[in-house]
Order: sequence, then C-alpha cells, then structure tokens
Amino acid sequence: WLLDPRQARTVENDIDKAEVDFARLLTVNSLDGTWIPGSESRRVEDIVQYARCVDLVVAGLGAPDDPASDPQRLDIEQLVVECGRPVLGIPDAGIPEQIGQNVMVAWDGGRESTRALHDAIPFLHDATTIKIVSFGSNPNSAMSPGAVVDHLKRLGISATIETTPQLGLTIADEIFSRIDWEGVDLLVAGAFGHSRIQEHIFGGVSRALLHQMMVPVLVSH
Repeated sequence: WLLDPRQARTVENDIDKAEVDFARLLTVNSLDGTWIPGSESRRVEDIVQYARCVDLVVAGLGAPDDPASDPQRLDIEQLVVECGRPVLGIPDAGIPEQIGQNVMVAWDGGRESTRALHDAIPFLHDATTIKIVSFGSNPNSAMSPGAVVDHLKRLGISATIETTPQLGLTIADEIFSRIDWEGVDLLVAGAFGHSRIQEHIFGGVSRALLHQMMVPVLVSH
C-alpha cells in the first residue's frame, strides 16, 4: 500500500500531534506513560507484545455497520482473543463523561463471563449502580445471577438482578435495549464463548458488542 507524499505528510503530522497531545495529558493528569510507535502491518501483534504486562487495554471499538469497511481500523476481535487481558472498548461517538457509574453485567455463567466479571471488580467497587442481566439461565443453578449478586456482596459490592421483561429480541438487542432505557455507561461481558467462526455464523453476541456505538464495554476472553 503506497501513500501519496502529501498523504504521507498528513499522516506523519497527525501522529506527531497525537504524541504531543499524549504527553500533554500525562502532565495535566500527573500520570506516567510511554509513547511507542507501532507497525502499520502488525497493529494487533505490537499491542499484544506490551499488553501482557498491563492491567487493562483500552481500544476503539470496531465499525458497527461493516467491521471490515475500514482497513486502517484495529481488529478489536483479534485483540480481545490474543492479548490475554481485559479490554475496555470505547465507541467512536457518544462517550459518557464518566465511565463505570451505572454498570450492567451480561452474565451467562460461562468461563468468559466469569473472567469479565472479576476483571471488572475495580470498576464495580466504584460504581453507583450495578445490574446483572441474564437470559434463559436456571435460577437454581450455582452459576445463577442470584449467586453473582451474593458473591459480589461478599466483596462489599452491591448489585441487583435486571428484571425488565424480555422483548423477544436477540440477546444482543435485549442488552442494547436495557442499556438505552437505563443510561448504562459501562457494559461488562465475556467475549467469544464459542469459536470466532461459530460466532460469525450465528451472528454472535460478542461481535455485536464489539461493533456498536452505544456504550463502552469491558470484555475478557
């Protein structure tokens, strides 16, 4: 892929500006940080190289209409699967002023949602409201939403079970409808409980959550 010299200069100027802004924000917020240029052809691999030794990866969510429409966009799905760390995905627009005050946890009792729940504990400790939403789960199971509420209570975290009646939509749309109604500013969910091929064939919930413009989402694989 070749750039026109004028385009190349524009890209370089944008990168330089982003680096200056990054340094300024570190100073303003009294934070430590390091600016590391990545490779155009190895975007995910470069991030993964550093992600393994961090607490949280923050990345932009993929395009909601066509994830492959922008070749310059980071492959958020590949990043979530490969980095081994929780990823906080931020939508392109509609970012709330505060993230993590009104939290919804999508729970299915599986390994991935269990990891996401516990990776989100630092956010949950600071949240004002936390709702556990689950569809089709056995209320008598050891992995029921009620068990999650009891577990969080032992950690000093207050949560409730989402009881809004289901609308007969897909699971992803059921979740999105609740996000919209209740002003959720952070969704916590496990990612890719099945293989990525299965998720693609069945229009998986993970893909929908990673390609939307409604709310930041903390996901773990």
